[in-house]
Amino acid sequence: CNGIESCNADGICQSAGSPCGNGYLCFEESDSCSLIAGDASVALTTDNYPGEISWDIKRNFDQEIVLSSPGYSSANTPQPILTVDLVAGEYTFNIRDTYG
Repeated sequence: CNGIESCNADGICQSAGSPCGNGYLCFEESDSCSLIAGDASVALTTDNYPGEISWDIKRNFDQEIVLSSPGYSSANTPQPILTVDLVAGEYTFNIRDTYG
């Protein structure tokens, strides 16, 4: 599952309800539940060239991207804050500007 969805007892992703219970995320690949340890939020204001900006947050132990930029088109504009629940562990935040 993608962290927003949850998986049922048969390991099938579903968009509502969670067999893991409140405070847990369900992972289809391991058919397991993990305690939510906290969250991460990204607040970004674009520059003059918003299409050149991208970012992601990766979980270090498996390099899975847990949150990434949606693609930006409005210059010099505060973007909606994006938040993701995180299980315990280390994460890396990468931000890129294709121009340099």
